[in-house]
Amino acid sequence: MIDVNYYISDTTILSVDKIKPNSYLLILIPIFCFTLTIGCSESNPSNDVASTNSPMVADSPLSPGSGIKAGYLDTTFGVKFFGNELFTANILVGENIFLGGYSNSGNNTLFSVGKFSISGTVDSSFGSTNGTVQTSFGAGQSNVSNFAVQPDLKLIAAGSFTPLVPIGKIALVRYNQDGSVDNAYGTQGKVLIDYSTSYLSISKVLVQPDEKTVVVGDVYFSGFSATSSFFLTRFKNDGTPDYSFGNSSMVTTSFASNSRDYPRDSTIQSDGKIIVIGASNGPSFSPCIVARYLTDGSLDTTFGQSGKLLLKIPDTFSFFCKHVAAQTDGKIVVAGYGDSTLGRSIQIVRLTANGTFDTTFAGGSGFVLGGAGDKVSEYNNESSSMLIQPDGKIVVAGIKSPTSSNSSVFLMRYNIDGTIDSKFGVSGISNNLEPGRIYYANLFLTSDSKLAIVGKSNDFGSFMFKVGM
Repeated sequence: MIDVNYYISDTTILSVDKIKPNSYLLILIPIFCFTLTIGCSESNPSNDVASTNSPMVADSPLSPGSGIKAGYLDTTFGVKFFGNELFTANILVGENIFLGGYSNSGNNTLFSVGKFSISGTVDSSFGSTNGTVQTSFGAGQSNVSNFAVQPDLKLIAAGSFTPLVPIGKIALVRYNQDGSVDNAYGTQGKVLIDYSTSYLSISKVLVQPDEKTVVVGDVYFSGFSATSSFFLTRFKNDGTPDYSFGNSSMVTTSFASNSRDYPRDSTIQSDGKIIVIGASNGPSFSPCIVARYLTDGSLDTTFGQSGKLLLKIPDTFSFFCKHVAAQTDGKIVVAGYGDSTLGRSIQIVRLTANGTFDTTFAGGSGFVLGGAGDKVSEYNNESSSMLIQPDGKIVVAGIKSPTSSNSSVFLMRYNIDGTIDSKFGVSGISNNLEPGRIYYANLFLTSDSKLAIVGKSNDFGSFMFKVGM
């Protein structure tokens, strides 16, 4: 496999001030996954039904007619369950779902990828063991946490590898459509990325239209004042480092001296620019930071302050941004959740191409705070994923937790101008979908023009359902 080594002496640290104090720890625990689909078309309003007796969907609006109303559960598809507790990542590709995680092998763990049809059945033509494939990086702990699909439908599985000497590395494997390792990629289909003696963590892997792969994560520098920075690196289609990107194919970005900066999501604009959002801890704290990079990996100085932005929503206590998407007109949509005098709610911001609030969005403010009754007076409400439909409407999937041991999925949809879409669900929200202890719920568009929710639950494993779009 290819080993890519980075050294701290190559690091460029950039600083910005004004961040608030606080810190927190993110712990990922493997649990079960699920998928559901929601229809996208509208039916005759006279067929509207306010609730259902389905045990999987409490108080969810359904349409008994032949069409599936926007925001209503596709009862002809139902809810499908598949996978096991060791799968922690997913992606929907056409009529198939890929799950990623790890499998045990003695004292070690291996990359594990499984392929299922959307009906929930195992695709036995994939891999070598009942629709799954395992890949070893050697003695240590490996886990798949992210996927990307190339235009030729080859699958890139990305995650972590921690050898017996605990230095965290980012690991990539490329698979052919039949699940075999693509030996034309990296070294025997694999790439390992390390950064001197520092610890690397992966956030997301992105594929450019030219099939180059961008890996986004963070690099942790241990020591007296432990810090971390955004980390980006790019590979050519054959898995070799792209030295035209950054400094020897890598980029690091810090938002303040002695801060711990880490990404939560990233995307590539139609012009090739890369947007990364995340959070920054201590000595000050900012729950939403944004950086934009040019195609060569340098910061885009036309965005924010020299390519970086501390994003705060007026009259709110916090904005924990978790999702980012780029519109075709160059505007940027950032979504997450946060607290204000209204309680905790879903929050969405739309930025112009230069990083300022878009005054054509949400009545001129450029942001929306919740809506349609999703205010969190309950135990916890957080966003889980965001998607921009082909018509420009914005859909956010969230998880409501009335108690610490119970949760359910809800969806909200906004029009292009930031107003709530009253034609979706009930007053813009589809509520209490798939009750259970939900870990996450990812949004995808389906080949039959519906919204698919593919997620993971402590109770059911992986799941999928559909709703009308």
